[in-house]
Amino acid sequence: MYFRKITYFLLLCLLTVSCVRPEEHTYTYVVEGKVRNLVNQPIQGIRVIMQRSYSTFIEADTVYTDAQGLYTASMKLQSMQRTFVVSFKDFSKKYRDTVLRFTYENDDDTSVRDHYYYLKDTLIMKAATQIDPELPF
Repeated sequence: MYFRKITYFLLLCLLTVSCVRPEEHTYTYVVEGKVRNLVNQPIQGIRVIMQRSYSTFIEADTVYTDAQGLYTASMKLQSMQRTFVVSFKDFSKKYRDTVLRFTYENDDDTSVRDHYYYLKDTLIMKAATQIDPELPF
């Protein structure tokens, strides 16, 4: 008799626990910046790709710089990620392609559901052709 009641009670507890969904956290990572040349002029049309660095599948955000050389790339993930790889490509071939690694600080606050990380950067892109200042003109 008691065995049956205990069994029903345990079954009820197991069914109740299996219906509870764990709380999901979201992590939003944003890189905002400017792309300039060596004489500090903005470069328009540079492709900026932000992607996860440690992942078995590829997730990326692709944006292009505007007329002021500004860009904003962001990713919203379900798991925490500290390091991202951001690549800069110029299709006109005037500037060298550049790859940077951005690392965000750890946030160990588990009470917050939606985490937001933000970095700001300025990139000076070098010319694709080397200029030798000692060559006579």
